[in-house]
Amino acid sequence: MTKPACQSLNWVGGVRDVEALQNLLGQGGVPNVLITDHNGIAKRLKMEHVWAEAQIEGQWVALDPSFKQYTHEEGIDLNAAMDTDPDQLYAALTAAADVDHENKTVRGLDQAYAAQLVSELEKKVEDYIQLNHPNAKFNDIAGGKKIVKAEAEVLPVALPYISVVASQPLAQLPSNIRHKFGFTLNDNYLNTYLNVEMSLPALAGKTLALHFTPATQADIDMLNAKLPQSESEATSSNAKLPYGLIQMDAEFLVDTQVVATGNRSFSLGEELNTSKGFWTPRFGWEKTDSPIIAGEYQAIGIDYHGIELGMLADLKAKNAAVSQQLGTGNIGTLTKHDTAGLFLQTGIHSYYAMVNLQQTLLAKSTKIVNYIQPSYGTFSTDLSVSYFFGIPRWVSPGGLGMDVDRLANNAEAANNCLDDWRDYHRKTGAVSSYLENLVPEKMLDDGANNPQGVSAVKALGIAGQQGQKIYTLTDSNQFLFSEITIDDEARAEINSAIVSGKDVIVHEKPISVVGWTGSGYIITDPVTGSGAYKISGGENGGYVGDEMAVYFSFIGFGIGLISTPLSLMVSLLIAGTLLIELWLDLMVYDNGSEFCRDMMVSLFVIIGILPFLLGLAGLPIIGFLGLYIGIMAGLVVSRALEIISLTGSRCPNQRPTVR
Repeated sequence: MTKPACQSLNWVGGVRDVEALQNLLGQGGVPNVLITDHNGIAKRLKMEHVWAEAQIEGQWVALDPSFKQYTHEEGIDLNAAMDTDPDQLYAALTAAADVDHENKTVRGLDQAYAAQLVSELEKKVEDYIQLNHPNAKFNDIAGGKKIVKAEAEVLPVALPYISVVASQPLAQLPSNIRHKFGFTLNDNYLNTYLNVEMSLPALAGKTLALHFTPATQADIDMLNAKLPQSESEATSSNAKLPYGLIQMDAEFLVDTQVVATGNRSFSLGEELNTSKGFWTPRFGWEKTDSPIIAGEYQAIGIDYHGIELGMLADLKAKNAAVSQQLGTGNIGTLTKHDTAGLFLQTGIHSYYAMVNLQQTLLAKSTKIVNYIQPSYGTFSTDLSVSYFFGIPRWVSPGGLGMDVDRLANNAEAANNCLDDWRDYHRKTGAVSSYLENLVPEKMLDDGANNPQGVSAVKALGIAGQQGQKIYTLTDSNQFLFSEITIDDEARAEINSAIVSGKDVIVHEKPISVVGWTGSGYIITDPVTGSGAYKISGGENGGYVGDEMAVYFSFIGFGIGLISTPLSLMVSLLIAGTLLIELWLDLMVYDNGSEFCRDMMVSLFVIIGILPFLLGLAGLPIIGFLGLYIGIMAGLVVSRALEIISLTGSRCPNQRPTVR
């Protein structure tokens, strides 16, 4: 169909340039051709389009509710309200910093001044609005658009376009041009255990989740027996469950209703993989993979061209109702979907609502036309599995994790300025990354604690506060990457990104934030400004669990027994320290059985202390035997601890009677 160019400019958002018009349509996958006159002036736009037909009194009448004209409202000029000079701000931020323009590094940005500046700008905007627009609502501030109402006494006999070429009438859209959401649960060998495909429009305004539930009543009983019985136990560093003892079934939920179940049960703590994404007529399936541990609860949020206000109101009402129930102690009817599930759903949908709000304000202040495209992400409980020489042993709670797999939009500068378009993507990307830690922090902050989250932007900010150098790596200064300490997986990804022409912002060494150690880095496309905001790492390094202490106690000093005297002294010192640590653990070991504790202490003395004393003798043959005995003992103790952990406190409460 062919439409007047001037009407098309208004229709897509009030852009002022025909190339901006074509770019927006192209980003949305709409084929289009601009038709000009003999002077090269754009007159018409030819594009693919879909419209509806209604049968009225036996006649089919063509109707097109999508193509319309708008009155675009500018809103309040926030830049004028702030009245700032960007060059002066940059000079103030970098006055005391070490900025190396040649190598693209910076150290010592004045973040205290930056925080002060943000507060001052907020105050300026608030005062300006209060003084000049005291009754302003959000749309008055951000601007918006209103439909120009078109009325007619009779229905039109044809579409109001210059020309129309209909290809094929359809009673309904075929499956291959319908947008869909898909979710798959599989293992690392690509064996599929659960698969869901649903119409994307049908999911608008609904909550999705994957959760695991005990497979049998015996698993429920075992889980109840193993769960912490008090708040102090739940928050203890020893709060953990044995791996593999409990079997779990996977269930996929839509509005807390089960729509799909896994085809087999999984061991609590089993490592699995999820694959989720959208089917579009243009690209087919586009999915992202992410790991999941059996036992985690994963709320899945879909931002379908914006979070519906009704959905946010519904989540707010449900939270208020649950809060009231908890306050009165009436918890008998509550399920995990009403508590943990509702919290996680509120988190991921609040995140998208905040991102959309920030994008709207940024678009308004930078003269960008922005359309939210379907996006998805997760907010989930995290479980951590501890391994003993490759064998999973314990499953522990690891906090909460927000993973925004897809954050998509169609955006274009109204004047088709490439720099404005690129800067908009950079700004929205940074804000979106920061909200990944800010939203959970605000949800968990009750005024008495100070919860801390991590995102790529926050990690870079913390590194800057610590005085670390911040690098912008490109193909021209990739040699500086050798100065940066980061894990191997992230290093490989960054190297690959630089080779493919991307820019990478990264700090020089890992940071630690409340039990988490890792790095933040940003991979950006220098042409579009779009980027991936990522973190890497895990728990703080240097922690040694009890089971590893057993092995290090034996093997550490055992190797020293057949080495040099200096190595012997060092290894004995390490072994002695670890043996003391293990002894202290045994002294506080409590599984409800004195016999079990006495048994473990006896094993400790026989296969821990004796090989250690053999090492002190320093005789080669005895040292070799000590090494052998130590390794065998480590395996025995490991298996004993594993059996006890899997079966629970199965030792008799009293010593056995000898008959």
